Amino acid sequence: MGFKTALIIVAILVVVAFLYLYNLAQAPENGVAINTAETNNVVVKMLPGAFSPSALSVKKETQITFVNKDTVPRWPASAVHPEHQCYPEFDSIKSIVPGESFSFTANIVKTCGFHDHLNPSIRGSLTVTE
Repeated sequence: MGFKTALIIVAILVVVAFLYLYNLAQAPENGVAINTAETNNVVVKMLPGAFSPSALSVKKETQITFVNKDTVPRWPASAVHPEHQCYPEFDSIKSIVPGESFSFTANIVKTCGFHDHLNPSIRGSLTVTE
């Protein structure tokens, strides 16, 4: 394989990677991000293996509701596992069974990670602004 062919293959791979990342960033429902500057109510779905969306940017006083759409109990809580002290008000304190929900109002301006206490590898981030 010549240098020119290798260069063309690399260019194609770069374009494909760019298109994949661009499409991923354009789809907030797949868990990438949501900016809720225009609303004061946000719903986060707890899906098998993920939060959707997984990255939130909300204004202070926004109510955030986590709805369990999974088939197993879930427990949304702020970082750091297992103490949940980054945002103490953001802790359901107990597991949420499928079909049920947990809500809290974001009253503290800060950025925190969050996770499922029952499965800490399922994570997200929350940014609260004025």
